[in-house]
Amino acid sequence: MQQAQERPAISIHRGDSAFSRIGGLPQLPADYPWPADDEGKPLAFLCQIALTELPHLGSDLGFPEAGALFFFYCQDQSVWGFDPKDHPNWRVLYAPEVSNSTTPRTPPAGMPSASIYRPYSAGFSTIKTYPESEDEEQAPAGQPPFHMMGGYPFAIQNPDMEDECQLASQGIYLGNGDGHRSPEGKAMLQEPNDWTLLLQFDSDDDAGVMWGDSGILYFWVRRSDLAKKDFSKVWMILQCC
Repeated sequence: MQQAQERPAISIHRGDSAFSRIGGLPQLPADYPWPADDEGKPLAFLCQIALTELPHLGSDLGFPEAGALFFFYCQDQSVWGFDPKDHPNWRVLYAPEVSNSTTPRTPPAGMPSASIYRPYSAGFSTIKTYPESEDEEQAPAGQPPFHMMGGYPFAIQNPDMEDECQLASQGIYLGNGDGHRSPEGKAMLQEPNDWTLLLQFDSDDDAGVMWGDSGILYFWVRRSDLAKKDFSKVWMILQCC
């Protein structure tokens, strides 16, 4: 294997962070409303990541050096990211300043207890990831869950998720093969593609969450948006066995 194929990433696992956490309730700043879908149904909270706690690699990957990211996904786990209309069903919020002392939010009305996942403190380490063609080494070492930021995704199905993000985020439906074959889709795939993996969020027994049949959520962001600290256009894809 050539070294050029390696991509560093940040593994997320159990740790002793005072802020970064899988599950539980978000410590959102007071002026940040709990995100909801287009029908007003609150989204389920996945995790919060204090960017100052990331290994130095975080800045190399283009992540902001301060503040925190908060990840949300629809409570009924009903969207896969194949339909352009799916976009309101997940959210990534960036807060430039956060505090460990902020009181976790009270769950909003309409949030079932089953969609409040069991919390545990996070820790971080640097790992190497590889393209799907080297799948015997592509998955991080150890046992799942494989939560991570950056790197090559641990794809369960199609590894070319950058192309799916490129199309679905611009209005091309991907529930069948027509979108890829359409003249509009082919033209979009010729455009510059700067999508990069922001977060891979695995099914997690400790948090009490499973996406479909042992699936994984993949949150993608354009590098150009990442450089502007703009997370409003993040695209998400769900894959499962």
